[in-house]
Amino acid sequence: MAHHGLPRATNDVDVLVATDERNRARVRAAAAHVDVTTKIDGVGSFDRAYARRSVGTFFGHRVGYLSLDDMLRTKRAANRPKDWGDAFLVAERARRRR
Repeated sequence: MAHHGLPRATNDVDVLVATDERNRARVRAAAAHVDVTTKIDGVGSFDRAYARRSVGTFFGHRVGYLSLDDMLRTKRAANRPKDWGDAFLVAERARRRR
């Protein structure tokens, strides 16, 4: 959410990863203290999400974030009260930019 202009406290960070063999080894090495997922409700495959990603930086490193549209899809698919406000605010922000 912060990447798309709506920073807020969170309980965790979700990381969507490619499942090819080369990347599996990299993920294992990096994932000692990270929750890793290979799918997120509302988004579809890693390849589709990666193709639509939004690029930014995190502590000086270039990283990919879910696109704004995919972020909205995950919020709507989760259908949790804490996500309803996020989905509304992100959609409203995008509407105002147009």
